[in-house]
Amino acid sequence: MGAHFLERLVSRCLLFSSAVAVASLADVPSVPTASNKKDTQEKKQKLEPDDDHLDSNALRDLSEASGGYFFDGGERDFGESLDFALDSIFRNLYRIAWIRGNLQSDGRFTTEVPIDSAISVAQFVLNVSKCQEFKISVHRPDGSIVQQDDQGTEIKSIPGFTRIRILQPPIGQWKVAIEGEGRFLFTADGETSIHVFGVQIYRMTGEPGRCGPAVEEVAPELLIRQNVFVEATLIGKIKEPSIQFLTTGGRLLEKLETKVGVLDDEIIVSEYTPTRAIESFIVRVSGKDDAGNSMQRVLMREFSVQPFVIRPYFSGPPGESPPGRFRFQALNAGPPDQFAIEAETLAKFPTKVSPAQLALSTDGSAFIDVEVDIDESEVRRGAELTVSMKSSTTRVRATGSTRLERD
Repeated sequence: MGAHFLERLVSRCLLFSSAVAVASLADVPSVPTASNKKDTQEKKQKLEPDDDHLDSNALRDLSEASGGYFFDGGERDFGESLDFALDSIFRNLYRIAWIRGNLQSDGRFTTEVPIDSAISVAQFVLNVSKCQEFKISVHRPDGSIVQQDDQGTEIKSIPGFTRIRILQPPIGQWKVAIEGEGRFLFTADGETSIHVFGVQIYRMTGEPGRCGPAVEEVAPELLIRQNVFVEATLIGKIKEPSIQFLTTGGRLLEKLETKVGVLDDEIIVSEYTPTRAIESFIVRVSGKDDAGNSMQRVLMREFSVQPFVIRPYFSGPPGESPPGRFRFQALNAGPPDQFAIEAETLAKFPTKVSPAQLALSTDGSAFIDVEVDIDESEVRRGAELTVSMKSSTTRVRATGSTRLERD
């Protein structure tokens, strides 16, 4: 990639557009201090269901809004679980580790979490599904186990959740052991001014743009063999930063070579060409603090690499296409296959897809047109149209989404 591209890539104009684009991808910030408890209460009211029944969509939305925690509806006091989850995320806490697992009978999982000099409070949360019996133990760098009576330590448990908070945690590698059976989610967070604001994954389209070469965001589903750029925006400085891909179980998949850093290393960019399918991965930025201690921050959004993808296709000024008309592009990097195309909205507006069946060769592509019978009065802000593309020979399914409302 030439110097001309790098010069354009790090331009202030692209920086501004990237910061806007990734704002929705950031870890949940905000701090519920005495001055903004009202704001936190308003968030809680928005998350609470309107009735006693929680369908799958409501549970999914609650899980995403709370940082991926499990909610089992009637199997535990929902209000208590929600209060606990909100108290665990609406603080000045940023993600250090995020691991999802499934243990067999009497299983044990261990991991290490680096605590650096920029972290004033460390928080470890174990969340399990269906109130299974799990135990978590957290070990300081000197090997001692964190106990409830330790100075500066708070350990709180409710059915399905255990949270351990430590004030002024010692710097170094902390070890965590989890024991039990079934699904679990482990998160580690730090109260810190240094975090990953967002991650954008895009490809160069080859077309001219307002700020240099035009780019197309391809996240969250990447395409095998399609070259992309992974751009991480940092708040605060991490020395010798590198972008890494991890499985949702915490295993390292890829360590990308850093191509460029700008504005005091607040943006780092890596180039990446996926060579194999990856069902799900998260992004971690690792490096050193000012004293040379290991540090890492993760973004809790999940990505994947697919043999085929379907993406919104925009060709013209925003709002130019007629209301209710949308176009998507299907691309296949895998073997020749037949695909079924479906479209849906959460509001269940009637949709019409053309074509509904599609045959694509390797490296083939096609356009999909979708008509949505939209009732403008019922389109909520942020409502989306989701189009899926399902292989007839495998269980692989790709999805693409776009907003129903027009700019």
